[in-house]
Amino acid sequence: MGTLKWQQTFGGSDIDWALDMQLTPDGGYVLVGRTLSYGAGNYDVYVVKADAAGEEEWSRVFGGPGREDGHAIQCTSDGGYVIVGFSGSFGAGGSDVYMLKLDAAGDSLWTRTFGGTADEEGHGVRETADGGFIIAAETASFGNGGKDVWIIKTDAFGNEEWNWYEGGTYDDLGRNIDLTDDGGFYIAAETASYGAGGSDLWVLRYATEPTLALLSPLPGTAGGPNTFRVLEGTFGAEMTVMYSLSNAGSWQVPNCEGSELDLWHPSLVGKAIVDVDEIANVTVDVPPIAQGVTVSFQAYEESTCKISNLVEYTFE
Repeated sequence: MGTLKWQQTFGGSDIDWALDMQLTPDGGYVLVGRTLSYGAGNYDVYVVKADAAGEEEWSRVFGGPGREDGHAIQCTSDGGYVIVGFSGSFGAGGSDVYMLKLDAAGDSLWTRTFGGTADEEGHGVRETADGGFIIAAETASFGNGGKDVWIIKTDAFGNEEWNWYEGGTYDDLGRNIDLTDDGGFYIAAETASYGAGGSDLWVLRYATEPTLALLSPLPGTAGGPNTFRVLEGTFGAEMTVMYSLSNAGSWQVPNCEGSELDLWHPSLVGKAIVDVDEIANVTVDVPPIAQGVTVSFQAYEESTCKISNLVEYTFE
Protein backbone atom coordinates (compact mmCIF):
# COMPACT_ATOMS: atom_id res chain seq x y z
CA MET A 1 0.00 0.00 0.00
CA GLY A 2 1.36 3.43 -0.91
CA THR A 3 1.90 6.22 1.58
CA LEU A 4 -0.19 9.36 1.11
CA LYS A 5 2.17 12.33 0.68
CA TRP A 6 -0.45 15.05 0.26
CA GLN A 7 -3.95 15.70 -0.98
CA GLN A 8 -5.72 18.71 -2.42
CA THR A 9 -9.23 19.69 -3.37
CA PHE A 10 -10.32 22.17 -6.02
CA GLY A 11 -13.75 23.63 -6.59
CA GLY A 12 -16.50 25.73 -5.10
CA SER A 13 -19.75 25.34 -3.22
CA ASP A 14 -21.53 23.26 -5.85
CA ILE A 15 -20.65 20.02 -7.71
CA ASP A 16 -17.24 19.83 -9.41
CA TRP A 17 -15.69 16.73 -11.01
CA ALA A 18 -12.26 15.77 -12.33
CA LEU A 19 -12.45 13.43 -15.35
CA ASP A 20 -8.83 13.31 -16.55
CA MET A 21 -5.35 14.31 -15.40
CA GLN A 22 -1.92 14.66 -17.01
CA LEU A 23 1.49 15.23 -15.51
CA THR A 24 3.10 18.36 -16.95
CA PRO A 25 6.73 18.91 -18.04
CA ASP A 26 7.39 21.20 -15.04
CA GLY A 27 6.62 18.37 -12.59
CA GLY A 28 3.11 19.56 -11.81
CA TYR A 29 -0.16 18.33 -13.25
CA VAL A 30 -3.27 19.54 -15.01
CA LEU A 31 -6.85 18.38 -14.40
CA VAL A 32 -9.94 18.66 -16.58
CA GLY A 33 -13.56 17.96 -15.77
CA ARG A 34 -16.76 19.86 -15.22
CA THR A 35 -18.01 22.46 -12.75
CA LEU A 36 -21.33 23.74 -11.45
CA SER A 37 -19.63 26.17 -9.07
CA TYR A 38 -18.28 28.48 -11.75
CA GLY A 39 -19.08 29.41 -15.34
CA ALA A 40 -21.88 30.45 -17.63
CA GLY A 41 -24.57 28.10 -16.39
CA ASN A 42 -25.21 24.37 -16.17
CA TYR A 43 -21.95 22.38 -16.18
CA ASP A 44 -18.90 23.97 -17.83
CA VAL A 45 -15.45 22.62 -18.70
CA TYR A 46 -13.19 23.10 -15.67
CA VAL A 47 -9.38 23.11 -15.99
CA VAL A 48 -6.97 23.34 -13.04
CA LYS A 49 -3.17 23.60 -13.23
CA ALA A 50 -1.25 22.72 -10.06
CA ASP A 51 2.43 22.57 -9.13
CA ALA A 52 4.28 19.50 -7.89
CA ALA A 53 2.98 20.07 -4.35
CA GLY A 54 -0.62 20.29 -5.51
CA GLU A 55 -0.93 24.05 -5.10
CA GLU A 56 -3.18 25.66 -7.67
CA GLU A 57 -1.38 27.86 -10.20
CA TRP A 58 -4.42 28.75 -12.30
CA SER A 59 -7.88 27.54 -13.24
CA ARG A 60 -10.08 28.19 -16.25
CA VAL A 61 -13.75 27.62 -17.10
CA PHE A 62 -15.15 27.30 -20.63
CA GLY A 63 -18.72 26.93 -21.80
CA GLY A 64 -22.05 28.47 -22.65
CA PRO A 65 -25.62 28.33 -21.34
CA GLY A 66 -25.92 24.59 -22.04
CA ARG A 67 -23.83 21.78 -20.59
CA GLU A 68 -20.14 21.32 -21.36
CA ASP A 69 -17.88 18.53 -20.06
CA GLY A 70 -14.13 18.15 -20.45
CA HIS A 71 -13.36 14.43 -20.76
CA ALA A 72 -9.67 14.31 -21.71
CA ILE A 73 -6.63 16.58 -21.66
CA GLN A 74 -3.15 16.25 -23.15
CA CYS A 75 -0.02 18.39 -22.97
CA THR A 76 1.03 19.58 -26.43
CA SER A 77 4.43 20.11 -28.00
CA ASP A 78 4.07 23.91 -27.90
CA GLY A 79 3.79 23.90 -24.10
CA GLY A 80 0.02 24.22 -24.09
CA TYR A 81 -2.88 21.81 -23.77
CA VAL A 82 -5.63 20.23 -25.88
CA ILE A 83 -8.99 19.18 -24.42
CA VAL A 84 -11.91 17.19 -25.80
CA GLY A 85 -15.34 16.61 -24.36
CA PHE A 86 -18.79 17.68 -25.43
CA SER A 87 -20.83 20.85 -25.74
CA GLY A 88 -24.56 21.41 -25.53
CA SER A 89 -24.17 25.14 -26.16
CA PHE A 90 -22.29 25.19 -29.45
CA GLY A 91 -22.33 23.13 -32.65
CA ALA A 92 -24.85 21.57 -35.02
CA GLY A 93 -27.43 20.36 -32.50
CA GLY A 94 -27.84 17.99 -29.59
CA SER A 95 -24.39 17.70 -28.04
CA ASP A 96 -21.28 17.90 -30.21
CA VAL A 97 -17.66 16.92 -29.73
CA TYR A 98 -16.01 19.97 -28.13
CA MET A 99 -12.29 20.58 -28.73
CA LEU A 100 -10.29 23.35 -27.04
CA LYS A 101 -6.67 24.39 -27.54
CA LEU A 102 -5.08 26.29 -24.65
CA ASP A 103 -1.76 28.05 -24.33
CA ALA A 104 0.68 27.44 -21.46
CA ALA A 105 -1.22 29.91 -19.26
CA GLY A 106 -4.56 28.17 -19.85
CA ASP A 107 -6.00 30.82 -22.13
CA SER A 108 -8.05 29.63 -25.10
CA LEU A 109 -6.39 29.82 -28.52
CA TRP A 110 -9.29 28.28 -30.43
CA THR A 111 -12.27 25.95 -30.04
CA ARG A 112 -13.91 23.55 -32.48
CA THR A 113 -17.07 21.45 -32.52
CA PHE A 114 -17.80 18.32 -34.55
CA GLY A 115 -21.12 16.59 -34.97
CA GLY A 116 -24.55 16.34 -36.50
CA THR A 117 -28.09 16.84 -35.31
CA ALA A 118 -27.96 14.04 -32.70
CA ASP A 119 -25.48 13.59 -29.83
CA GLU A 120 -21.68 13.29 -30.04
CA GLU A 121 -19.03 13.20 -27.29
CA GLY A 122 -15.22 13.22 -27.38
CA HIS A 123 -13.42 10.95 -24.93
CA GLY A 124 -9.73 10.81 -25.89
CA VAL A 125 -7.22 12.91 -27.83
CA ARG A 126 -3.57 12.70 -28.89
CA GLU A 127 -1.24 15.03 -30.75
CA THR A 128 0.02 13.36 -33.93
CA ALA A 129 3.47 13.45 -35.54
CA ASP A 130 2.30 15.98 -38.16
CA GLY A 131 1.34 18.46 -35.41
CA GLY A 132 -2.36 17.75 -35.71
CA PHE A 133 -4.67 15.82 -33.41
CA ILE A 134 -6.71 12.63 -33.43
CA ILE A 135 -9.85 12.19 -31.33
CA ALA A 136 -11.71 9.11 -30.08
CA ALA A 137 -15.40 9.86 -29.78
CA GLU A 138 -18.91 8.52 -30.09
CA THR A 139 -21.59 9.57 -32.57
CA ALA A 140 -25.33 9.10 -32.85
CA SER A 141 -25.59 11.28 -35.98
CA PHE A 142 -23.53 9.03 -38.27
CA GLY A 143 -22.91 5.31 -38.50
CA ASN A 144 -24.69 1.99 -38.65
CA GLY A 145 -27.21 2.33 -35.84
CA GLY A 146 -27.35 3.28 -32.19
CA LYS A 147 -24.08 5.05 -31.35
CA ASP A 148 -20.83 4.26 -33.13
CA VAL A 149 -17.15 4.74 -32.43
CA TRP A 150 -16.12 7.98 -34.14
CA ILE A 151 -12.55 8.92 -35.02
CA ILE A 152 -11.74 12.50 -36.05
CA LYS A 153 -8.38 13.65 -37.45
CA THR A 154 -7.59 17.38 -37.47
CA ASP A 155 -4.72 19.61 -38.45
CA ALA A 156 -2.76 21.70 -35.93
CA PHE A 157 -5.57 24.28 -35.79
CA GLY A 158 -8.40 21.83 -35.24
CA ASN A 159 -9.65 21.83 -38.81
CA GLU A 160 -11.03 18.42 -39.74
CA GLU A 161 -8.96 16.38 -42.19
CA TRP A 162 -11.07 13.22 -42.10
CA ASN A 163 -13.43 11.28 -39.87
CA TRP A 164 -14.37 7.63 -39.65
CA TYR A 165 -16.91 5.56 -37.77
CA GLU A 166 -16.96 1.92 -36.70
CA GLY A 167 -19.79 -0.07 -35.21
CA GLY A 168 -22.81 -2.24 -35.64
CA THR A 169 -26.51 -2.12 -34.87
CA TYR A 170 -26.20 -1.26 -31.18
CA ASP A 171 -24.16 1.21 -29.11
CA ASP A 172 -20.39 1.18 -29.71
CA LEU A 173 -18.44 3.94 -27.98
CA GLY A 174 -14.86 5.17 -28.48
CA ARG A 175 -13.43 5.76 -25.00
CA ASN A 176 -9.72 6.48 -25.48
CA ILE A 177 -6.95 6.59 -28.06
CA ASP A 178 -3.19 6.07 -28.11
CA LEU A 179 -0.52 6.25 -30.79
CA THR A 180 1.75 3.40 -31.89
CA ASP A 181 5.46 3.53 -32.67
CA ASP A 182 4.81 2.97 -36.39
CA GLY A 183 2.51 5.99 -36.70
CA GLY A 184 -0.77 4.14 -36.31
CA PHE A 185 -3.15 4.24 -33.38
CA TYR A 186 -5.30 2.14 -31.06
CA ILE A 187 -8.87 2.87 -29.99
CA ALA A 188 -10.16 1.53 -26.67
CA ALA A 189 -13.91 1.19 -26.90
CA GLU A 190 -16.95 -0.60 -25.61
CA THR A 191 -19.31 -2.50 -27.87
CA ALA A 192 -22.83 -3.84 -27.57
CA SER A 193 -22.83 -4.96 -31.23
CA TYR A 194 -20.03 -7.53 -31.02
CA GLY A 195 -18.60 -9.91 -28.43
CA ALA A 196 -20.02 -12.30 -25.89
CA GLY A 197 -23.14 -10.34 -25.03
CA GLY A 198 -24.19 -7.26 -23.15
CA SER A 199 -21.34 -4.78 -23.47
CA ASP A 200 -17.76 -5.91 -24.13
CA LEU A 201 -14.32 -4.34 -24.31
CA TRP A 202 -13.34 -3.53 -27.88
CA VAL A 203 -9.86 -2.64 -29.12
CA LEU A 204 -9.33 -1.38 -32.68
CA ARG A 205 -5.89 -1.12 -34.27
CA TYR A 206 -5.36 1.14 -37.26
CA ALA A 207 -2.50 1.21 -39.73
CA THR A 208 0.11 3.92 -40.13
CA GLU A 209 -2.18 6.15 -42.12
CA PRO A 210 -5.62 5.89 -43.67
CA THR A 211 -5.68 4.40 -47.13
CA LEU A 212 -8.41 3.95 -49.66
CA ALA A 213 -10.65 1.44 -47.89
CA LEU A 214 -13.92 -0.01 -49.08
CA LEU A 215 -16.12 -1.40 -46.33
CA SER A 216 -19.53 -2.98 -46.69
CA PRO A 217 -22.32 -1.94 -44.35
CA LEU A 218 -24.24 -4.45 -42.26
CA PRO A 219 -26.40 -6.00 -43.44
CA GLY A 220 -25.88 -6.33 -47.19
CA THR A 221 -28.89 -7.01 -49.37
CA ALA A 222 -29.01 -9.70 -52.03
CA GLY A 223 -29.45 -7.97 -55.36
CA GLY A 224 -28.40 -4.54 -54.05
CA PRO A 225 -28.16 -1.63 -54.19
CA ASN A 226 -25.49 -1.55 -51.50
CA THR A 227 -23.62 1.32 -49.88
CA PHE A 228 -19.91 1.22 -49.04
CA ARG A 229 -17.90 3.60 -46.86
CA VAL A 230 -14.58 4.89 -48.11
CA LEU A 231 -12.04 6.12 -45.58
CA GLU A 232 -9.62 8.27 -47.55
CA GLY A 233 -8.76 9.15 -51.11
CA THR A 234 -8.52 12.09 -53.43
CA PHE A 235 -12.16 11.64 -54.44
CA GLY A 236 -13.02 13.40 -57.60
CA ALA A 237 -16.53 12.98 -58.93
CA GLU A 238 -16.50 9.21 -59.15
CA MET A 239 -14.91 5.93 -58.19
CA THR A 240 -14.88 2.53 -59.87
CA VAL A 241 -16.21 -0.39 -57.81
CA MET A 242 -15.59 -3.90 -59.15
CA TYR A 243 -17.06 -7.17 -57.92
CA SER A 244 -16.54 -10.84 -58.65
CA LEU A 245 -17.76 -14.29 -57.64
CA SER A 246 -14.29 -15.74 -58.18
CA ASN A 247 -10.68 -15.03 -57.33
CA ALA A 248 -9.37 -16.46 -60.57
CA GLY A 249 -6.80 -14.32 -62.37
CA SER A 250 -6.25 -10.61 -61.87
CA TRP A 251 -7.38 -7.31 -63.30
CA GLN A 252 -5.09 -4.55 -64.49
CA VAL A 253 -6.15 -1.07 -63.42
CA PRO A 254 -6.29 1.15 -66.51
CA ASN A 255 -3.51 3.75 -66.80
CA CYS A 256 -1.84 2.58 -63.60
CA GLU A 257 1.30 0.76 -64.60
CA GLY A 258 2.32 -1.97 -62.18
CA SER A 259 -0.86 -1.82 -60.12
CA GLU A 260 -2.96 -4.95 -60.08
CA LEU A 261 -6.13 -5.71 -58.23
CA ASP A 262 -6.06 -8.81 -56.08
CA LEU A 263 -8.56 -10.89 -58.06
CA TRP A 264 -10.67 -10.21 -61.13
CA HIS A 265 -10.98 -12.52 -64.01
CA PRO A 266 -12.41 -10.34 -66.81
CA SER A 267 -15.24 -12.71 -67.63
CA LEU A 268 -16.41 -12.73 -64.01
CA VAL A 269 -16.14 -9.04 -63.18
CA GLY A 270 -18.91 -6.56 -62.69
CA LYS A 271 -17.90 -2.93 -62.92
CA ALA A 272 -19.77 0.19 -61.88
CA ILE A 273 -18.81 3.86 -61.96
CA VAL A 274 -20.27 5.43 -58.83
CA ASP A 275 -20.52 8.91 -57.42
CA VAL A 276 -18.78 9.78 -54.16
CA ASP A 277 -20.61 12.16 -51.85
CA GLU A 278 -19.23 14.50 -49.22
CA ILE A 279 -19.36 11.93 -46.42
CA ALA A 280 -17.39 9.40 -48.42
CA ASN A 281 -20.19 6.98 -49.24
CA VAL A 282 -20.47 5.10 -52.50
CA THR A 283 -23.54 3.19 -53.69
CA VAL A 284 -23.32 0.42 -56.26
CA ASP A 285 -26.06 -1.73 -57.80
CA VAL A 286 -25.09 -5.38 -57.99
CA PRO A 287 -26.93 -7.89 -60.17
CA PRO A 288 -29.26 -10.41 -58.49
CA ILE A 289 -27.20 -12.56 -56.13
CA ALA A 290 -28.61 -15.47 -54.18
CA GLN A 291 -28.60 -15.51 -50.42
CA GLY A 292 -25.50 -17.06 -48.92
CA VAL A 293 -23.28 -16.28 -51.91
CA THR A 294 -19.97 -14.57 -51.11
CA VAL A 295 -18.97 -11.73 -53.42
CA SER A 296 -15.61 -9.96 -53.50
CA PHE A 297 -15.53 -6.18 -53.91
CA GLN A 298 -12.71 -3.77 -54.62
CA ALA A 299 -12.53 -0.11 -55.68
CA TYR A 300 -9.98 2.14 -57.31
CA GLU A 301 -9.48 5.74 -58.35
CA GLU A 302 -8.03 5.91 -61.82
CA SER A 303 -6.88 9.52 -61.31
CA THR A 304 -4.62 8.62 -58.36
CA CYS A 305 -4.08 4.86 -58.91
CA LYS A 306 -5.19 4.29 -55.32
CA ILE A 307 -6.67 0.83 -54.80
CA SER A 308 -8.91 -0.14 -51.90
CA ASN A 309 -8.65 -3.16 -49.68
CA LEU A 310 -10.37 -6.35 -50.84
CA VAL A 311 -13.75 -6.93 -49.20
CA GLU A 312 -15.49 -10.29 -49.19
CA TYR A 313 -19.13 -10.13 -48.25
CA THR A 314 -21.78 -12.85 -47.92
CA PHE A 315 -25.22 -11.58 -48.88
CA GLU A 316 -28.14 -12.46 -46.65
